[in-house]
Amino acid sequence: MNRPLPLTELQLAVEEFTVVFDKGSNTKKNFAEMDASEVPYVASLSPAYHEDLLNIPISDYTQLDVGEKKVSCYLAKKEVWGKEKSLVLYVSERLRAGQIHGLYQALSKKNSNCRNSRIN
Repeated sequence: MNRPLPLTELQLAVEEFTVVFDKGSNTKKNFAEMDASEVPYVASLSPAYHEDLLNIPISDYTQLDVGEKKVSCYLAKKEVWGKEKSLVLYVSERLRAGQIHGLYQALSKKNSNCRNSRIN
């Protein structure tokens, strides 16, 4: 059975890799351990805990070419769990389209339910 190797068994120099956190791994303890190890890492932040970032106007974002797509990004610095971090905010058009579609579906269902309750 294949099992993940502990980082110490990979025999790589710190400069050769970057650890990527998913939201489930974002804990104060994990960030402190990564900061102490000096291993480069990338992590996502939940907007629910960083509402100030949501108030940055989209007009302040910069259009960047990523592959064949244009992506709206904003670079910022912010203290996260006691340490200043570099942040890259981006607008996911795919996520936005999915959220709008879901909103329209929910509104359509509510509208239909209202109409049906008036008929009965």
